[in-house]
Amino acid sequence: MKFLLTVLAALLLGCASSQADPAYYFAANGSDSKPCTQTLPCLTIAKAQSLSYLPGDSINFRGGDTFTGCLSITPTNVPSGGLPSNPITVQSYGTGSATLTNDCTGDKAGLVTIDGVSGVIVNNLKIAVSPSITLGAGVLVQNSFSLNPVSTVIVQNSGVDGGVAQFNLVHDVGANNVSCGGPVGVWAWRSNNATIQFNEVHHLQPLPSYTTGCDWDAYDLDTGVTNSVVQYNYSHDNAGPCLLAYNAEVWGNNTFRYNICENDNTTLSTGNGLIFLMAPTGTGGDGIARVYNNTIFNNVSSPTSSSPPACLDFGFGGTFPAGTLVANNICINSGTDQYGRTRFVDYGNGPDTTQVTLTHNLYFGPGTWNWGLTDYSVFADYQTASGKDAGSVVGDPNLAGIVPAGACTWTPSLANGPQPCPSGYELTAAPVLNAGANLQADPYNLDVGTRDYWGNAITTTPNIGADGGPHYDEEAKRLRRQRE
Repeated sequence: MKFLLTVLAALLLGCASSQADPAYYFAANGSDSKPCTQTLPCLTIAKAQSLSYLPGDSINFRGGDTFTGCLSITPTNVPSGGLPSNPITVQSYGTGSATLTNDCTGDKAGLVTIDGVSGVIVNNLKIAVSPSITLGAGVLVQNSFSLNPVSTVIVQNSGVDGGVAQFNLVHDVGANNVSCGGPVGVWAWRSNNATIQFNEVHHLQPLPSYTTGCDWDAYDLDTGVTNSVVQYNYSHDNAGPCLLAYNAEVWGNNTFRYNICENDNTTLSTGNGLIFLMAPTGTGGDGIARVYNNTIFNNVSSPTSSSPPACLDFGFGGTFPAGTLVANNICINSGTDQYGRTRFVDYGNGPDTTQVTLTHNLYFGPGTWNWGLTDYSVFADYQTASGKDAGSVVGDPNLAGIVPAGACTWTPSLANGPQPCPSGYELTAAPVLNAGANLQADPYNLDVGTRDYWGNAITTTPNIGADGGPHYDEEAKRLRRQRE
């Protein structure tokens, strides 16, 4: 991790003001009375917290050591507010990664907090939130000091254990990307127990038009992610998928639920689905992805694409493990490729989906189901051929309002998410009310959370889609639209 720690000489306590290299070192055998050099390192996060920094400095924690405390990078210790072109770097040095673990607490606190400072890189650290101490995030990026956004804050090559990414609005980025490996709106990489929730991501896209490259995904559980969940998020108008499961290295026990996806993967450059699942390509982890109670809408066509857009794409090959689940999702799709074709489910390029469970989903539109590289226009024929989608239905979900909805109006600093927007995806009647599979019961026995996208309590007679609440009458719907 690179942290740009530049010290104002007059404010340096315990570190040598004559130090030529603006780099400060911390090790388990150090002492806070030392000058924080690599040969005479300091010891604690508290010491790092007490210093003042300029753009270009670095805070270095020795690889293999564990440091307890919480580190905040704010205008208090970076009076300049930082400089995007010359970032402060927080990182490991030596062999391996240093581990940071917290002793602070708070629903909206972070183990590493970057607040009101631009130009910060966090690199090659293990962020390990203590399970016995309530903490809002592993790495928290915000600006509580002004209404201006912070910029150029990068967290990379760092494993997070127990992180939360929430209340973020990400939009209109990725214009110059011509490769793969990002950009992504909000994602986890080599992390455990990460939660991505209450975010809105839109218009991640190449400009002026697509030429080459991939990603532009809204939400991604990527390489080396385990025991993590993506929930209560809204995504729309992105060039890449709404939800991506990049199943590589040690990966598994990951969940995507109660999200709303609208008109995503417009370039069809990262698979063909608004939801894109990959079979495991690495070793370790159980490789299981669970995708349930999401609402997917698409009416955007791709006139230059030779592949039809789909709600769900099973990727490029490999074998999906037992326990992989796609249940209780609404798929509304009328988008077409250059040949006028639409798909609900795309089998992908020949993966083994034998052990995948699809059940109690709803499909609406003119699409087909592609399974075993064969397109089925009749739902019953697809069910027979695949042995999948028992309990699923084809029909109008009877949404509460007009969709697509487009951008929501909300203030991330209020920490309330885009909800109740987009209220048009709430439900009103059959065939989706009380028609979902009870995933809390056998054979699933899942912890499905306590609420849906809009905050309704989850019951044992679930709906299909992101709305888990009761049937809203017209007055209730009117009041919700007023609040929005």
